[in-house]
Amino acid sequence: MVYMVREWPKPHFKIYEEALMATVKAPNYSVEQVARLTEVYDPTASEDMRKSQVAELAAEFDKKPNSIIAKLSNMKVYISKAKVSTVTGVTAAKKREMADTIMNLVEDNYDRPEKVGPINPETLEKANKTDLNVLILFINSLLPEVEEVPDSVAETGAEEQAD
Repeated sequence: MVYMVREWPKPHFKIYEEALMATVKAPNYSVEQVARLTEVYDPTASEDMRKSQVAELAAEFDKKPNSIIAKLSNMKVYISKAKVSTVTGVTAAKKREMADTIMNLVEDNYDRPEKVGPINPETLEKANKTDLNVLILFINSLLPEVEEVPDSVAETGAEEQAD
C-alpha cells in the first residue's frame, strides 16, 4: 500500500500577497506632472478657460482630457461645469450659496438681539431648496425697495447741491 503525501494549500494571505506583488502598477502621473497640473489649472477661471486648460494639459502629457479631469478630480481641484436644468433651463443654485445669501441678507439688514447668536449656514443647508427659495423671497419682500436713480438724474442733483 502506497500513501501519497499531499501538499497543503498555501494560506490565503500568501496567495493575495503574491497577486498584489505581481500587479504593482506604475503611477499614471509623475510628481512633476502633478505639479504642472496644479500650476496650469485655475479653478477660479471661467468655464471655457478651464476647458482649454484641460485640453492644453492633455496635449502636453499625451493623455485624454477625461484622464486629466479624473486626476484633477482626484486631487480635489477640478470644478465641473455648471449643470443646467432640463425643465427650467436655468443653472441650479447650490444650497450652500442659498444659505450664504440668506445669512448675508439677514446680517446686513436686521439688528438681532445679542442673545441670538450668529446664523449658521450649515444649519440652513439642511433645508430643501424650495424652502430656502421661499425664505429668500420672504426676506427680500421685507426689505425696503430702493429705487434706482438714473445716472443723469444723479449728476444733476449733485450739481444743484453744489450751487
